[in-house]
Amino acid sequence: MRKPGEYFTAVDKTHIPESAFVYPYVTIPERDDSYLRHKTVEYVAGSSSKQIRGLEKELQPLWDSMLQEQLTEARSGSRMPRRRCSPP
Repeated sequence: MRKPGEYFTAVDKTHIPESAFVYPYVTIPERDDSYLRHKTVEYVAGSSSKQIRGLEKELQPLWDSMLQEQLTEARSGSRMPRRRCSPP
């Protein structure tokens, strides 16, 4: 059985063959890790070291919590993939 997205992609290509549709049509740059790295570099460049240290101090409990979750999942044998977040 085909997925609905495959059907609509095929229909689009038959009705508009000269177009360059590529499923899933829209690229979202914010989902790319390189985008986030680039934005982090921009943010750090425009911030003072005092602001950065304050932000790191504010985010450290969140990072520690996320690390504990990841360790717990790894030890339990959970096979659910999760996007990893780490401090810059």
